[in-house]
Amino acid sequence: MNNNGEITAYEFYRRIRNGEDRFIGTLPERRKDPERITYASIMNWPKNIVPEDVLNGRIYFVLVKI
Repeated sequence: MNNNGEITAYEFYRRIRNGEDRFIGTLPERRKDPERITYASIMNWPKNIVPEDVLNGRIYFVLVKI
């Protein structure tokens, strides 16, 4: 949580073959050290819930403030 009470989170989406986007889930950022926050570390979360063949190039996230 930052000084104004906002929480940073990542909304994950999956692009399906017809170009439509499907919401996967939201991951709130809990790490205090910003140096540990990388694209690769953020993308580790969907690897736990989405099969590998789906991940390949079709998963993306949007940074949001809650």
